[in-house]
Amino acid sequence: MNFILFNVILLFAGFLAVLIYSVGLMASLAPMALFAKSENPPKAFMLPLMGIAGIYQVYFWGFWSAFCVAMTIRFTQKPEVTRDWLYWITGFMECTSLIGWLAYKEWQGSQSLAEVRGIERGTVLYSLIAIAAFLVFAFAPSLMLRPYGWALKPLGLERYIATKTTSGVEIDVKTRKSIEGFFTGYDYAVSANKLAHAMVSSKDTLADFEKVKSLFNKSKERLSECDITVLNNIYSRWGDIVYDKFIPAVELLLAGAQPKGDRNDLIRGDALMAELDTWLQKNWDNILLRLNEKYGYEIKK
Repeated sequence: MNFILFNVILLFAGFLAVLIYSVGLMASLAPMALFAKSENPPKAFMLPLMGIAGIYQVYFWGFWSAFCVAMTIRFTQKPEVTRDWLYWITGFMECTSLIGWLAYKEWQGSQSLAEVRGIERGTVLYSLIAIAAFLVFAFAPSLMLRPYGWALKPLGLERYIATKTTSGVEIDVKTRKSIEGFFTGYDYAVSANKLAHAMVSSKDTLADFEKVKSLFNKSKERLSECDITVLNNIYSRWGDIVYDKFIPAVELLLAGAQPKGDRNDLIRGDALMAELDTWLQKNWDNILLRLNEKYGYEIKK
């Protein structure tokens, strides 16, 4: 159901994007129509107008890529979604297929070989821009906030991308990955625990069991991005707790959940999780306060 909804949203958004793109492009090209009948239009006017139209198209396709990435992240963060790769492939295809569809419509209306070649060059150029933007935003989602945050925030997508800084403090890549890795890994672990406890009354225990393992694996993957020194420098013992309690707890729970796993691993994993929760209950607010004071992070409880 999530995958169907994901495709429906991107398809509907694609129709709106075509409309917005067309209106914006017409508006940027409209002044050039004043010189359309002139055999030698003044370059002093034409070049800036062409530059504005080109910048608009580059900016728009960057935004479309950002939207597709943000929507993909939104859905892959849902606990019940386990095949992230399927959403990423679909999001990438939607990102580039819109350019192909517009190019096809232009080809239908072309009247000369020169026009066709011009359309082909434009299609290749803007496709490369969209592909590059998609890849950059997929690996560094927070980069899309500065150029497109004004549009993503009203759509409710900003909080799925990355926590936005408000103090203007620059954060290095290692620090950002450590902070976001912890909170995302923690969310996955909490979702896995909730689902595991709900399995008692589950109608499809096997499917839920696979989801629990998938969530714990995602948690472990994101926690591995945390740098112990970075977290300790931000807040005393934060990094130690992650590596001494959190990651071992996830690993034990995963090991104990295997078909021939040791039940004692589950017990030890639960015990470490309990110690982690106790520490976080005492320090959670102070961690959030420190992140806000030092980096301007606004993280919801």
